[in-house]
Amino acid sequence: MKEDKNNGENRRQKNTINFAIAGGIVGSGIGLLTSSNTRKQIASTVGNSELIKGTGNELRRTVQQIFIDQAMLTIKEAAYNYRNKSDRTVETDNHINAQYQELKDENKALNENLQRIEEKLDALLQSDE
Repeated sequence: MKEDKNNGENRRQKNTINFAIAGGIVGSGIGLLTSSNTRKQIASTVGNSELIKGTGNELRRTVQQIFIDQAMLTIKEAAYNYRNKSDRTVETDNHINAQYQELKDENKALNENLQRIEEKLDALLQSDE
Protein backbone atom coordinates (compact mmCIF):
# COMPACT_ATOMS: atom_id res chain seq x y z
CA MET A 1 0.00 0.00 0.00
CA LYS A 2 2.88 2.34 0.76
CA GLU A 3 4.34 1.36 -2.58
CA ASP A 4 1.11 2.40 -4.36
CA LYS A 5 1.19 5.77 -2.60
CA ASN A 6 4.87 6.24 -3.47
CA ASN A 7 4.15 5.34 -7.09
CA GLY A 8 1.29 7.83 -7.14
CA GLU A 9 3.50 10.56 -5.68
CA ASN A 10 6.29 9.81 -8.17
CA ARG A 11 3.80 9.88 -11.02
CA ARG A 12 2.43 13.22 -9.83
CA GLN A 13 5.95 14.67 -9.66
CA LYS A 14 6.65 13.47 -13.21
CA ASN A 15 3.37 14.99 -14.38
CA THR A 16 4.33 18.32 -12.83
CA ILE A 17 7.69 18.22 -14.58
CA ASN A 18 6.01 17.38 -17.89
CA PHE A 19 3.64 20.32 -17.51
CA ALA A 20 6.56 22.63 -16.71
CA ILE A 21 8.48 21.46 -19.77
CA ALA A 22 5.42 21.82 -22.00
CA GLY A 23 4.79 25.32 -20.65
CA GLY A 24 8.40 26.30 -21.24
CA ILE A 25 8.28 25.06 -24.82
CA VAL A 26 5.03 26.87 -25.57
CA GLY A 27 6.27 30.07 -23.88
CA SER A 28 9.56 30.00 -25.78
CA GLY A 29 7.73 29.43 -29.04
CA ILE A 30 5.40 32.33 -28.45
CA GLY A 31 8.31 34.57 -27.48
CA LEU A 32 10.20 33.73 -30.65
CA LEU A 33 7.14 34.20 -32.84
CA THR A 34 6.52 37.75 -31.60
CA SER A 35 9.48 39.13 -33.56
CA SER A 36 8.60 39.40 -37.26
CA ASN A 37 12.10 38.64 -38.59
CA THR A 38 12.57 35.73 -36.25
CA ARG A 39 9.05 34.52 -36.99
CA LYS A 40 9.70 34.48 -40.73
CA GLN A 41 12.99 32.63 -40.30
CA ILE A 42 11.43 30.10 -37.96
CA ALA A 43 8.37 29.69 -40.16
CA SER A 44 10.47 28.97 -43.23
CA THR A 45 12.71 26.55 -41.34
CA VAL A 46 9.92 24.74 -39.53
CA GLY A 47 7.59 24.83 -42.51
CA ASN A 48 10.01 22.68 -44.47
CA SER A 49 10.20 19.94 -41.85
CA GLU A 50 7.81 17.49 -40.29
CA LEU A 51 9.28 18.17 -36.86
CA ILE A 52 6.54 20.57 -35.75
CA LYS A 53 3.76 18.16 -36.67
CA GLY A 54 5.50 15.27 -34.94
CA THR A 55 6.16 17.39 -31.88
CA GLY A 56 2.54 18.53 -31.73
CA ASN A 57 1.27 14.99 -32.01
CA GLU A 58 3.73 13.78 -29.38
CA LEU A 59 2.73 16.63 -27.08
CA ARG A 60 -0.92 15.72 -27.51
CA ARG A 61 -0.20 12.06 -26.77
CA THR A 62 1.84 13.01 -23.70
CA VAL A 63 -0.89 15.23 -22.32
CA GLN A 64 -3.52 12.59 -23.01
CA GLN A 65 -1.38 9.99 -21.26
CA ILE A 66 -1.01 12.28 -18.25
CA PHE A 67 -4.76 12.65 -17.94
CA ILE A 68 -5.34 8.96 -18.51
CA ASP A 69 -2.83 8.17 -15.76
CA GLN A 70 -4.54 10.62 -13.43
CA ALA A 71 -7.93 9.12 -14.20
CA MET A 72 -6.62 5.60 -13.63
CA LEU A 73 -5.08 6.66 -10.32
CA THR A 74 -8.39 8.20 -9.25
CA ILE A 75 -10.24 5.03 -10.22
CA LYS A 76 -7.73 2.83 -8.38
CA GLU A 77 -8.08 4.94 -5.27
CA ALA A 78 -11.84 4.79 -5.57
CA ALA A 79 -11.76 1.01 -5.95
CA TYR A 80 -9.46 0.66 -2.96
CA ASN A 81 -11.73 2.85 -0.86
CA TYR A 82 -14.78 0.93 -2.05
CA ARG A 83 -13.34 -2.38 -0.94
CA ASN A 84 -12.19 -1.09 2.44
CA LYS A 85 -15.18 1.02 3.44
CA SER A 86 -18.48 -0.71 3.94
CA ASP A 87 -20.29 2.45 5.02
CA ARG A 88 -19.77 4.48 1.85
CA THR A 89 -22.45 6.99 1.05
CA VAL A 90 -24.03 8.11 -2.19
CA GLU A 91 -22.34 11.48 -1.70
CA THR A 92 -18.91 9.84 -1.91
CA ASP A 93 -19.93 8.04 -5.10
CA ASN A 94 -21.10 11.31 -6.61
CA HIS A 95 -17.83 12.98 -5.62
CA ILE A 96 -15.75 10.27 -7.29
CA ASN A 97 -17.89 10.41 -10.40
CA ALA A 98 -17.61 14.19 -10.42
CA GLN A 99 -13.81 13.97 -10.16
CA TYR A 100 -13.68 11.51 -13.02
CA GLN A 101 -16.00 13.67 -15.12
CA GLU A 102 -13.86 16.73 -14.34
CA LEU A 103 -10.79 14.86 -15.58
CA LYS A 104 -12.60 13.84 -18.74
CA ASP A 105 -13.81 17.40 -19.35
CA GLU A 106 -10.37 18.83 -18.65
CA ASN A 107 -8.82 16.32 -21.06
CA LYS A 108 -11.36 17.25 -23.73
CA ALA A 109 -10.76 20.98 -23.24
CA LEU A 110 -7.01 20.48 -23.38
CA ASN A 111 -7.27 18.49 -26.60
CA GLU A 112 -9.42 21.23 -28.11
CA ASN A 113 -6.90 23.87 -27.05
CA LEU A 114 -4.05 21.86 -28.54
CA GLN A 115 -5.99 21.49 -31.77
CA ARG A 116 -6.57 25.26 -31.92
CA ILE A 117 -2.88 25.94 -31.28
CA GLU A 118 -1.90 23.55 -34.06
CA GLU A 119 -4.36 25.19 -36.44
CA LYS A 120 -3.01 28.64 -35.57
CA LEU A 121 0.57 27.48 -36.06
CA ASP A 122 -0.35 25.94 -39.41
CA ALA A 123 -2.13 29.15 -40.45
CA LEU A 124 0.87 31.19 -39.34
CA LEU A 125 3.26 29.01 -41.28
CA GLN A 126 1.06 29.21 -44.38
CA SER A 127 0.64 32.99 -44.14
CA ASP A 128 4.40 33.55 -44.07
CA GLU A 129 4.93 31.48 -47.20
